[in-house]
Amino acid sequence: MEEIERIDRASITLLTVISHLCVLGLGLLLGMWLMGWLDRRDAVPDPLPASHAVQPSPLPAPSRVPMQI
Repeated sequence: MEEIERIDRASITLLTVISHLCVLGLGLLLGMWLMGWLDRRDAVPDPLPASHAVQPSPLPAPSRVPMQI
């Protein structure tokens, strides 16, 4: 009887580990699918409005005159 209980405990532990691994694997696959879906959706970004465009600097360009000591 004791041996049967030990086998039952071992099989329950094994089934618990296997089921947890399956749930983790399904979660990983779901996460990868969602990230792939988001990446495909954002593959072509919307153009930025003109207010976000890079503006030229109002400062004049630095001169190349060597320093005089």
